[in-house]
Amino acid sequence: MGFRYTVGIALFAAIESYLFGFDTGIATTTIAHKSWISYIKHPSNGFTEAVVAVYIAGEAVGALTQTFIGDKLGRIRFMQFMCVVVTAGTAIQTASVNIGVFLAGRAFAGYAVGGLVGTVPIYLSEISAPNQRGLIGGISGCGIALGTMMSNWVGFACSYAPYGPVQWRLPLSIQIPWGIILFVGLATFMPNSPRQLLRIGKVDEARAAFLKIRRDYDLHESLEEFTVMKAQIEYEMRREVTSIHEVFNLFKYRALVSIAVQTMTSLTGVNVIQYYQSE
Repeated sequence: MGFRYTVGIALFAAIESYLFGFDTGIATTTIAHKSWISYIKHPSNGFTEAVVAVYIAGEAVGALTQTFIGDKLGRIRFMQFMCVVVTAGTAIQTASVNIGVFLAGRAFAGYAVGGLVGTVPIYLSEISAPNQRGLIGGISGCGIALGTMMSNWVGFACSYAPYGPVQWRLPLSIQIPWGIILFVGLATFMPNSPRQLLRIGKVDEARAAFLKIRRDYDLHESLEEFTVMKAQIEYEMRREVTSIHEVFNLFKYRALVSIAVQTMTSLTGVNVIQYYQSE
């Protein structure tokens, strides 16, 4: 079924959100391990807080990068690029020999995860049928929760390992394969976004990708849906929003709701509790 195919793609793409949750949560147990504190030579509170701060700063830069070059590279290529960066970042964290190297790894990983978190939900909404977008988008959100939960359990389990770097290097190393797995999937079987292909004028490729996603649906109905989507994108491109000012003029309510949801969640203090709960 075409629906099952789309759900399968969404589940695989949720590796990104799982990695986001895991990479975010693993800092909690890492900075709490006495073996890490000793190995890093008892970093000051400022350096410990920087482990969290540089990751979040990297996420912000990664999300902005997606805004500026995501459409130019295309969804698949951009996500592949970020998979390479996140793999490098997690490897650097795992192999770090001092606080500077560790912070560099956190910054790289945060940058990549920020770009992926900003891209994957868009990609999933673009390949989903209108009546499936809520479910498909929710799968990505579940990946974050699962990754956060697993990071805490893995960190807790490794606290029983023999005292030494293995207590924190092993949990960090578990992140490394996921970026590679997602990269391979993007390079092999994950389809391009038909909407994004239409926006850059590749109509034939967009049609082929769309029919692949809608396989097992009625061909005539699928072609009609593609025609409507093409007309909609052409209309959107004619009235392209080119500035932040226009966003708030044309989509004021939607923009404010989106900003409020993100901002209010952070203002509850849940992130502070999550990062420093083990201290």
